[in-house]
Amino acid sequence: AQTGQMTTALASAGISYKLANGGKLKDYNLEIEGEETPTTAIGKVKTTRIQRIDDHRDTTAWCARQYSYLPMRLEQQDTDGSNLTMQITSLQGMNQN
Repeated sequence: AQTGQMTTALASAGISYKLANGGKLKDYNLEIEGEETPTTAIGKVKTTRIQRIDDHRDTTAWCARQYSYLPMRLEQQDTDGSNLTMQITSLQGMNQN
């Protein structure tokens, strides 16, 4: 139950962090949108849906807590209209937490 409370608290506050990119620090702002249980190539996995929006693209990741928040799916939509989708196809050498 505490993890659910933490997720709810983070969703209301959002997450902001700085990351070095090309020798400069950039601000990254994330929003936790909730939990979903999509069907993946490794079965149904409970995930936390996280979104990042910036000037160039929208990125959404579905990350599995049981696998140390490893992304199960990632979607990006650029302002130029291009799209990218990545999905997990297999998982080896990692135990569920």
